[in-house]
This record gives sequence, C-alpha cells and structure tokens, in this order.
Amino acid sequence: NRFNCERIVHGDKDYLYNLQNKIITYKDNPNLSLKCEDIYERNHFLNITRSEDEKKFPLAFARIVNQDYRFLEAELATNYHPQNWYCFAVDSKADDSFYEKILALASCFKNIIIPRSRYPVDSGGHGMGNAHLSCFKELIKKERKWEYLVTLQNHDIQIKTNEEMVQIFKWLDGACDAGYDFQSEAKRDRLDGLNRKFNWTFESLKIFKDASLNKRFNEQGLPLKLSLASGNIQASLARPFVEFIVNKLDLTTMLDQLDNWEYAGDEFFIQTLLASDDLKAPNAFTHKCIDQKINVPYVTRYNIWEFEHKDKCYSNNFRHYSCVFGIDDLWHNFHNLKYLFVNKMMPKYDFGAIICWHEEMRRRNILESRLKKLNSTIYQNWPQASFFFEKNFSKIKLKFFRHVFIRNGGDKAK
Repeated sequence: NRFNCERIVHGDKDYLYNLQNKIITYKDNPNLSLKCEDIYERNHFLNITRSEDEKKFPLAFARIVNQDYRFLEAELATNYHPQNWYCFAVDSKADDSFYEKILALASCFKNIIIPRSRYPVDSGGHGMGNAHLSCFKELIKKERKWEYLVTLQNHDIQIKTNEEMVQIFKWLDGACDAGYDFQSEAKRDRLDGLNRKFNWTFESLKIFKDASLNKRFNEQGLPLKLSLASGNIQASLARPFVEFIVNKLDLTTMLDQLDNWEYAGDEFFIQTLLASDDLKAPNAFTHKCIDQKINVPYVTRYNIWEFEHKDKCYSNNFRHYSCVFGIDDLWHNFHNLKYLFVNKMMPKYDFGAIICWHEEMRRRNILESRLKKLNSTIYQNWPQASFFFEKNFSKIKLKFFRHVFIRNGGDKAK
C-alpha cells in the first residue's frame, strides 16, 4: 500500500488533498493461490481469543456473497476471531471460480460454514431470505456456540472491533437490533401492495410447524396474521429468536410470497418476524412503534442514501442510490460512528480505502481497547433494549410502551 493510512484515517487535510484522483482499484486475480498456507501468509488471522469476555460471548455472522473474493478474504482476516462462527451463503448464480475460492477458504478454518443449499439472489432482494435462512439452519446446531448473529451482505464492512460488539450486545441484553422504515412513500406503497396481493394469516402461510397454532384468532375474532414491517436486511439477532424461527416456524410460503414481489421483498423478512406481536417470538420487538409512527434508531448498519444526504458521501460514488464509501469518508464518516457495520465499500471503486480501513481495524483489534470510548447510555437505553427489559421484567402492557420509546431514543414521526 503506497498510502500513509494513519494520516488518512486521522483526517490529515493536506495529505488527503494531495491524494485527489489517486484512486486504487482492484479486480480479483484468477491465479490467486488458494492453498491454506498462502491464505494465512497474505493475511493476519488471530489464533487466540483476545479476552475472557469475548471467549464467553462468541458471535456469528451470516453473509450473502457473490463477488470480490479477495475483499471478502481480507475483511474476514481483519476481523477474524477463533471463537466466532462465519457463514457464507453463496449466490447460486455466482461464477464457479468464485464458489471454489470460498470453499477453499472455508476448508482452512473449522469455524467457517458454507451451506450446501444455494439460492439465486439479486439486487432486487429475491432469494435473500432463503440464503440467510440456509445459514441460520447451520449456525443453530448445538455444537456451534454463539450469543448474537449478524446478517450481512457482500460489501458490508465492519467498523467496531469484536470487543466493542460484545460489549454493545451485552448492553442490548437480549434485544434484537433491526431497522424499521415506514416513512418513505416507496416503502408504504410496497407494504400496501404486499397486503393486497397476498394472504398473511398464519393459517394461509402454515407458518407454525405445529398446525394447531395456525388456527387461532385474536380478541376481535379475526384469524391471527403477520404484521408486515420493513427495513435494511442487516440486523443483529439474539440466539433464542433465531432458534425460534428455524425450529418452530415453516417460512416456505412467507418467503415464496416475498420472492414473488417485484422489488425489495427481502426487506420484509426479518422485520416482519420481529414486529409481529401475535407470533410471540422470543427476544422480538413490536409493531406498536410502526402503528404509532414512532421512529426507532438502529445500530447494526450505517449507510448514506443519495436522495437524503448526498453531500455527506465524500467519495461521491453511489450504487443503487447508496454511497460507496472511499478514502475521504474514513475520517468524515467512519471515525466515531456508533454503528457496527457500514454499507458499503467496493474494491472496483476504491480499494485503497479498504486497505487503509483494514489497517486501522487491525490496529484497533490488536493494540487498542476502545471500550472506554463507547457511550453505554446510547445502547442501554436503546428502544429495543428498553422494550425487551420492560416486557420481560416490568410486565407493562404494550399500549404504554409509546412513552418508553420516546424517552429512550425514539421520536414521533412528523
């Protein structure tokens, strides 16, 4: 790397100015060696657990992938911890050579999983739910211990260390973290369309494997149904919730219906399961916020939309209206974010930025404990955490939670 990454990450304006138009891009080398010894040599994989807290609180990651093998290898190596579990769901449309590379990588580690079931995925969201579910089914096996699972896409990049994420998840204390978007007109139209086109009753979906649970009715005498909700597919899920949706639910019809929607049906998968109060899923959330138009903050993913904050994307590169972060964003956007992952960085846009961020993350992972820099109040008072605590320990009725949300970070939509 010909850049001085330390000066870049710490926002040296003169140095950054001189780097203008000096972008490095990268395309996978078809002759890249996939021998384990070569994979180890060109990266640095931690082979010991950094702390007792991290050892006792392993994490899991389910990432859908289809391109840019070298980026994925480097991202894994930068943030790898031997106690964690890593699942790569490979798009069935991906090149055979890419699939072979991912299989070769997995063969070098006992804690990397590649599901045999593969699904075609696309930028319209089709197949995403089944792909993530294929990882869930593998990861919940009893011998695979973890506390939280993070769902990811190909070009998501980690910005919190493993130590930081463990602490943040402990502060969430069992609550799942997912975003809920009900304000955009496109999302509202999509939700209305899905409700008109498909039947979402438990009985129609045959959603519970125990058929008797699908025939129940609510207090108004209406059949129980899913309450649709949408948001980014990146989420942080507590293990009891993941075990519930795999072991207790049959998601076949639900996912078929979402895949038969024109665009972004995947964004209704996890959020709907979390927010459908009648499912009574463990560690889940509620639909009450959406019903009352209360915004709920979310920490798993950070991104910048072109139609919302175009001026904050310093690379000025966008893909599907989402910022592709570059060199100038490392200081302006990554430096002290409260989020866990950023979407997105891509080697064909700015590989130098990826190299420098990986260098910074290796330094943080190995040389620096950043726990004192975390603001515990942000996460402990997160609306999802407050809801989960109040629901399980205070026994307050759902109708009173509006005040809890607003007090702890939610705000009434205008």
